[in-house]
This record gives sequence, C-alpha cells and structure tokens, in this order.
Amino acid sequence: MKNIKEIVADNLINLRKRKGWTQEEVAKNLNYSDNTVSRWERAEICPSVETLQAVAELYNVPLDFLVKENVVKRVENNIRNQKIKAFALCAMCISFLLIAVTITYVCLKTFYNINLWVLFTWSVPVAFLIIFAFACAWKKRTFYFVMFTIFIWTFLAALYLQFLSYNLWMLFLIGAPCQLAWSVWCYVRPKKQRQKSQE
Repeated sequence: MKNIKEIVADNLINLRKRKGWTQEEVAKNLNYSDNTVSRWERAEICPSVETLQAVAELYNVPLDFLVKENVVKRVENNIRNQKIKAFALCAMCISFLLIAVTITYVCLKTFYNINLWVLFTWSVPVAFLIIFAFACAWKKRTFYFVMFTIFIWTFLAALYLQFLSYNLWMLFLIGAPCQLAWSVWCYVRPKKQRQKSQE
C-alpha cells in the first residue's frame, strides 16, 4: 500500500494532467516555485494542510480527494457515468417528442382527415434544441455550436415548409446574420468571459 506522500503525489500529477497544465502553471497559481511542485509530485515532500486546501480549490475538488487512492479514476468514472445518463435522458426526451408528434399526426389524420405533415418538420428543430440544451450542460463548445447552428437552419426550413404556398425563400437570408451572431458569441468573445461562462 502506498504511503500518504505517494498517494498525494499521484493525485497531484493526475489532476494537473487532466487540466493540461504544466508544473510551472500550477506553481504560479499557488505562489510556489515549480521546483516545489516537482518535489510534491515526486513524493519527496508533502504539502501542508493549508497548501492542500489551496490545491483542492485550484482543481475544484474536495480536500479529501487529494489524500485518497485512485480518486482521479473514480472522478473520471463518475463524469463518464453522468454523461451516459445525460445522453440517455436526451435520447428519451427526443423519443417522447417523436412519439407525441406521431400520435398527434395519426389522430388528426384518422379522426379529422387533417394531414398535418408539417408536425414532423417542426419536430426536427425542437429535437436539436433539446440536444443543444444538453450540450450546454456537457460544456462542449464546438458540439453546442454545431447543434444550435443546425437548430437555426432547421427552424427556418420548418417555417418555410409551414408556409410553402407563399414561397418565402427569403426567410433563409435571416439565417446568415443569425449564424454570424452565433459564431461571434461562441468564438470571438474574450477568452476570460468564455471561461467564466463555462465554469
């Protein structure tokens, strides 16, 4: 069994690598030298309780995570399980949407002889809006950028098909400034502002 220095060292290495930081970046954030951080990670010395508290705050983990074995693996497993549950919930929401649309279409067609096929076209942007909501929770900027982009264009397509007889093809011109605004919002905003919104 590993001693406490080795456990702390392993956890410090794994947490730092998970963030993609260098020892110098960690040292700068904690106001220590990179040599001290290196010694922590080589299990030569163990940080004080006060320093461990600062480290825990830096990595946004509870203090006891730093002194338990295989904590990072458990955290990663928990994150993976949460993502799987969120994906399953997203798929269920979309399934319920499609079931509701299909039942509505069948009932209207069967009992009132109304052919509301546009319900299916409207279900597409709604489905992408649901995916977008989950993508925001997953904090994957590129993914939610793509999902909302698809939502914009499928919404305009559904609107066009809803009023097909009017041939409102110019609706798609609205998509260009919407797409530009969305791109600016996601990628051109100051980096600090993006980081705050993602935390």
